Amino acid sequence: MPAPPRQYAPLLKGKVRIRWEKHLPRLVLLEKYERPVKWFLRALTLAGIATSILTLPTWYFSLGLAVLLVIIEQFIERSVFCYTSLYVQPMPTFEIQPGKWQGMAYMLPPNSGALGLNGVGLVFTETQYAKHFFGLLWEWNYGQPDDKSNNIHLSFIIEPDNRYSVYLYPDLQRHTVREFAQSVEDEQLRKSPTKEHFPLVAQLILHKCLPYTQACFVNKFVESQPQHEAFWLVPCILTKAGAQVLTMVSPIVKYQFRFCCRQDPNKRDLEWHHGKRLMGL
Repeated sequence: MPAPPRQYAPLLKGKVRIRWEKHLPRLVLLEKYERPVKWFLRALTLAGIATSILTLPTWYFSLGLAVLLVIIEQFIERSVFCYTSLYVQPMPTFEIQPGKWQGMAYMLPPNSGALGLNGVGLVFTETQYAKHFFGLLWEWNYGQPDDKSNNIHLSFIIEPDNRYSVYLYPDLQRHTVREFAQSVEDEQLRKSPTKEHFPLVAQLILHKCLPYTQACFVNKFVESQPQHEAFWLVPCILTKAGAQVLTMVSPIVKYQFRFCCRQDPNKRDLEWHHGKRLMGL
C-alpha cells in the first residue's frame, strides 16, 4: 500500500532532498533527474579512469582522490527516484463568492427543534448559493447524508486577534484518493519497481473568519457536543428575523470536528499551511 497522501507535507518543498537510512544519507530526487544522474555517473567513471592514468606527485593523493570518487559514486548510485501523481478532489461548478457565506449559526437542544441534534449552520445570503455550496459538500461525502468517515473536515481555529476561523475541506484520505494512489503505484511497479511514489492532491479549502469572544456560541456548541457523536451540518438563510434553517436543502450528519487555537495545528495540517502562508499568522 502507498503511504496515504496525508503522510506527506501538503506542499512539495523541494525537488532534491537527503533522507537518512540506517545512519547513511540517501539522495531523493524527482524522476525527471534520472537521466542527468546517469550521465553524471558515466562522467564520474571516466574521471576515475583518467585519474588512474595521470601521474600524481605522491601515491596518497591518488589514493585519496580514488576513495573520494568511490564515495561520491556510491552516494549517487543509492539515489531514490520519485514519481508523482495528482488527484483532483471534487471542485465547485459554481463561482465561489465569499461574501455570500455570511457567518455561522449554532443550534443546541432544546432550541434545535425538529432537528433533534445539535446543529452547526452555515449562514448564506442567497438560497441558490446555499444549494450549490451544500451540493459541493455532498460531493465530498459521495452523495451520502451520513459522514461517519469524516470525508468533510470541519475545523474551528481560534485566532490570536479576537477572531476564529471556520474551515471546510475534503479529507486527504477519502477512499477514492487512496484507491487512485494505489492504482498509479500498481501500474508503476510493473514498469519500474525501484521508484517511490509521491502522491499529490489538489483540492479546495473553504474558509471564513469571524469575530470571537468567550461568549460566542461556538464555545457553547463545543462544550455540549461530544466528539464522535452525531450533529447536523445545515444550510441557513439570512433573513430580517435572523438566520433560519433552509429546509429545502438536505443537511449532512457529521460526527467529528476540530476545535483548537492557531498554534496547535502542525505542519501536516492544511490549517497550518493556510494560516502560515495565506493569513501570515
